[in-house]
Amino acid sequence: NDPQNCGGCAYACPQNQVCAKGQCSLLCVGGTTKCGSTCVDTNLDPANCGGCNKPCPQGQVCANGACALQCVGGTTLCSNKCVDTSLDPANCGSCNKACAGGESCKSGACVSPTKFPGSVLISASEGDQINAWIGSPSQAWTLCYRRSTHGASAATFHNNCNNKGVSVSVAQLNSGRKIGGYASAAWTTANNYKGDTSSFLFSLTYGYKHACGGSGSGCSCGACPYYMYDYVTYGPTFGGGHDWNVANDMTTGYCNIGHTYNCRTGSYGTAQCRDDFCGSYSSWNVTELEVWVK
Repeated sequence: NDPQNCGGCAYACPQNQVCAKGQCSLLCVGGTTKCGSTCVDTNLDPANCGGCNKPCPQGQVCANGACALQCVGGTTLCSNKCVDTSLDPANCGSCNKACAGGESCKSGACVSPTKFPGSVLISASEGDQINAWIGSPSQAWTLCYRRSTHGASAATFHNNCNNKGVSVSVAQLNSGRKIGGYASAAWTTANNYKGDTSSFLFSLTYGYKHACGGSGSGCSCGACPYYMYDYVTYGPTFGGGHDWNVANDMTTGYCNIGHTYNCRTGSYGTAQCRDDFCGSYSSWNVTELEVWVK
């Protein structure tokens, strides 16, 4: 047992070895285990994982004495699978945090699918609200016109969106208001009024639906055809006031809401009503406008 005379006089064992039964052997310390001629940590060594000569499959690592996948590229090991928790709906933000049916995972957070894909104005929750107002909660829409993409021209709006059925128009105004309208008939440049009582205006700023029920027509809702004004040199225009008009340049226009569609506050002809909707009668500009069709 003498490491200076192991098995015979003057037969010294190498440094860090001991003498046992006349044989020099490794002295494994710090929780390591002798495997062959080497001291290894069987909790971490992929060639001796959990015990000597228990190698992990290629591409796996040894963790706590068990073989596991080696996750790279920012992925995380969840249930023996490497996943990107910023995108995986079954492990969104962390392992086993699943998104609800139909939701997707973006930046580690579950989000509802948008019904207005690619919109620069309408969030997923705002899209759900618009569809709820229309009564078609699962309806997906297709963009036919965007001011910043297709140009600020009423002619382009009509060329892109005419004869494509019902539509949703949404505008961001420099007054801070985000407003829009649901057109219950197709735009066609008929140069006349059209639509029906299912048309409405809405404010995404205040989460309010301005339904048919204004007081400016002198006739009850349903008796007058002043729902949409489909004019060749106008952008989306609604109501007989007009309640909301977008001009030929798709930038200017005016608000006189309360004629066909009800006010959220105030009454037809008052600054309180139109300023609530647009911010002013006409001292605003459209900074972005989108029109969506089924």
